[in-house]
Amino acid sequence: MRRFGLSLLWLGAALAPPTGCAAVLGMDELPGPDGSDASLDGALDAQSDGADTSVAPDAPDTLDTEGDDATTPDSSIDDTADTADTADSRATDTGAVDANDTGGADTKPPGDSGCGPLNTVSNCSACGVACDTTNSNGRVCDGTSCQYSGCKAGWADCTSAAPDQDGCETPTSTLTNCGGCGNVCDSTNSNGRSCDGASCNYTGCKANFADCNKAAPNADGCETNIKTSALNCTACGVKCDVLHSVGPTCDGTTCNYNSCFSGYSDCDKTAPNANGCECPTPTCCGSSCAVSHKNCAVGTCGPLGQTYFIADACQVLGTPGNASTYSLAMATAARAAWPVAGTDGSGTCGGGANALSRSSAAGCTVWLYDTTLAGALYVNTTPSDGGPPACLCPGSLTNTWN
Repeated sequence: MRRFGLSLLWLGAALAPPTGCAAVLGMDELPGPDGSDASLDGALDAQSDGADTSVAPDAPDTLDTEGDDATTPDSSIDDTADTADTADSRATDTGAVDANDTGGADTKPPGDSGCGPLNTVSNCSACGVACDTTNSNGRVCDGTSCQYSGCKAGWADCTSAAPDQDGCETPTSTLTNCGGCGNVCDSTNSNGRSCDGASCNYTGCKANFADCNKAAPNADGCETNIKTSALNCTACGVKCDVLHSVGPTCDGTTCNYNSCFSGYSDCDKTAPNANGCECPTPTCCGSSCAVSHKNCAVGTCGPLGQTYFIADACQVLGTPGNASTYSLAMATAARAAWPVAGTDGSGTCGGGANALSRSSAAGCTVWLYDTTLAGALYVNTTPSDGGPPACLCPGSLTNTWN
């Protein structure tokens, strides 16, 4: 029965007028010589995107089992290869697999950059970002930026913003990066600047300035104003005194002071006068310190010992046992400086030696200022016959004043 029906169909087509052939839908739906739907496939392509030379041939159409091939197209024609290409809006299908084809194989796996991992020194954070080897050492990539263990001699990594592929890009022998990034050699107070790769060098300084801090890279150059600095007055290292002086300042020629600490004098004012109040005396002998003397008891300048000065402050120091080096003025000054209050007096000792004394309920002190015992001092603290200690003359130079 199936073969008979086919014969009638072809016969009818042969007898029909030429203009009526296109109306017989069964002819367009019949398989081609190779069993494919070549004619229908071409028609559909012409309506959608032109000649589709890349679409695979359709599978053979299922034959009509109802016997109505002459008038009704098959409802189960398999053209899935073309209908899946609905996203292709191009006029011509070149044969490449569309990126939008749901069944295509051209979708990139997640994280695939197209050039491989992005944490390598050849592709650091992006394709083609290669970490530097020209002036840099020990390059690695953390996925975001290039990292380096150091720079080659004479170079520094001054612009290290990610991805830092240029690495150690800056030479360190320039005036703006001398010995390291950002070390700009001074031109404000310095003359003739240059850079040797480690430090800035200068031919000189502008007026009233000096290069006191020469530590490399010495970018500050002639940084010190030697006209106003009390730490570098007139020159580097000339420090105005603060040990015994009050209010040190510098006028560019010498140090000046408001006053001295108690017991000190500024006798030597020779410029730059950095020693300030150098004399441990209340007065001066011209530009020299006044001559100081001491009262000593029991062989030392211990608990009762103290410094004193004679009336003219410049008299030479007396020599114990040499009467010519002592005077009444010296003895008077020594007694005035004695730290124990009492009643002052005078007298003579054996051989007519002249002496001064100070007595109190606690004791009596005698200062001998002539004869061979001149300079001798005697302190008596032993009560005498129930009364205060007597004033006794020294019999030796065991204790002295000078």
